[in-house]
Amino acid sequence: GGEAPRRRRLKGLYIGAPSPFFLALERLFAQRQGLVTAAFSSFSGFDHLHDEFFDAVVLNGAADPATAIALCAALRRNASLHHIPTLVTIKADDEATRAAAIERGAVAVVGEDAPCDDAIAWLMDAIRRERRRLDAEHELRALRDRMGDAATGLFTAQAFCAHVARLAEDHHLTGRKLSLIALRVMPAHGARTPSEGQWRKARTDVAALAARLIRDQDCGALTAEDVILVALPCTALAGARRTAERIASVVECTSFAAGEGEVGPLVFERSTAELNPGESGRGLVARATDALTAEGQAA
Repeated sequence: GGEAPRRRRLKGLYIGAPSPFFLALERLFAQRQGLVTAAFSSFSGFDHLHDEFFDAVVLNGAADPATAIALCAALRRNASLHHIPTLVTIKADDEATRAAAIERGAVAVVGEDAPCDDAIAWLMDAIRRERRRLDAEHELRALRDRMGDAATGLFTAQAFCAHVARLAEDHHLTGRKLSLIALRVMPAHGARTPSEGQWRKARTDVAALAARLIRDQDCGALTAEDVILVALPCTALAGARRTAERIASVVECTSFAAGEGEVGPLVFERSTAELNPGESGRGLVARATDALTAEGQAA
């Protein structure tokens, strides 16, 4: 939902003491019908960041290196702000601040005596890349709205299988890895038997929690057999196993804390599979679910 990033007005945030770089940044943004907001203290800068969307942040590390480095690190640690391209200005030959800024995720570091236009062009390129990424996320969310289950945030089983078929074709062409997770949720041994209504709610809650534990590029579905399937593009088998372990651990720990009238504790059977040469998406799904069935029969 929300406005697509490419249709937003270009906006930058400058934090720190006024400088020639700020004036150059303001001029070049204005040429692109954009706007630069100036915050001459870190406190007002973060107020702006929490209230508004910005395409980029510029930190004046020439006037106050310690504050600029601290802000750069704070941006990288913030879940909603860490993707924003950040440029840090420094005094000429201040290699310590340059290294610290790069280590904390700045996309560019420029000396205050360097040509402003070159540094801003680099920043604009980072903004374009970030907008493309945000556009892709926006389109993925819109796709889930059309093809997904609103209660869980996962795809419908039919849409999931069609998407995995396309992923398999793409991965055969590019040589990239594709893995799939199958997770069957069930009450733990000795747990109270839930009613049909309780179980229906529990499986929906578990699927919704699993949806929040996967990446934006991953896709999942809940089947009629209480199996959660997750396809992981560009992921080898070891990565799929780690993801399966993470989902199972979080859900099992959460269910052990279930209150009266809720279903719990829960456990998972799980299997993982990596796409084989020449294998179809349907074949990958079948192999992962068959392995799950075999594991259940062995148990």
